[in-house]
Amino acid sequence: MHKQYIWLVIFAPFLSFAQTKYYSVSAGFGVTNSFIHSSSNKIVTGTNQTYAQYADSINGISEIRHNFSFNVWINNNLSKNWDLQAGIGYIDMGYRRAQKDVLFGQKTYPGIGSGIIEEKSNSKKDIYYDYRFYFIQIPVWFNYKLYKSKDYKTTYQLTMGATPQFLVTNNITARLKNFTVDGEKKYTLDSSGYDGRTVNMQLNIGARVERKVDKTTTIIIQPMVAYHPFSVSNNPLLVNPLSVMLHLGLVIDIGGFLGKRADAN
Repeated sequence: MHKQYIWLVIFAPFLSFAQTKYYSVSAGFGVTNSFIHSSSNKIVTGTNQTYAQYADSINGISEIRHNFSFNVWINNNLSKNWDLQAGIGYIDMGYRRAQKDVLFGQKTYPGIGSGIIEEKSNSKKDIYYDYRFYFIQIPVWFNYKLYKSKDYKTTYQLTMGATPQFLVTNNITARLKNFTVDGEKKYTLDSSGYDGRTVNMQLNIGARVERKVDKTTTIIIQPMVAYHPFSVSNNPLLVNPLSVMLHLGLVIDIGGFLGKRADAN
């Protein structure tokens, strides 16, 4: 029974058509970095560091990584100033770790060839690890109207909300710069090395701008900041991503919704 109530709460925005004004689709592009931490004193395999020490070293060499998303939305008018923006979509996100100036005999991530640098050349050697998490997500956001232009074509809103996420899979892509291991410059590993959390939650805040181009076309620009208060991985190594995304959207005119919306405003 409890699971049924949870799913009802998640999908309620999609079932409430009485106030539905319009549908939209959006593609999001952005960057992500992550806060990595651990309190475990267990030794990381292949090193002489504890997980706590390893987490500190990763934070020191982690880098920003690009990510993207795609969502389909139902937009409900709740009151004069408040709108509900609920959707379902997909996101590819994560972070990048750089292992720079690797030397002969130095260990790499397990699964990259023999796991040891065997090339003796004097060239500068770097490895970039893209830790990637793939989620199906159900964002539930609320938009508060701040201002509407005098010609009624442009609306500015404040956006806030949360996004339940369901892990599909996660992996690592390792890219080798200026050298090869076993003749390969790129390795894709089946697991990120972390036990990915199956269900998670992302908190969101940002802004939304709607611009009506003509009677059948409205574009949406929505910059958002997102943070995972719960780690996307389980113990002993915890990861909390922080993202900045720019969503670009387009209203879909289904059954005259766009015209009804214009009449209502």
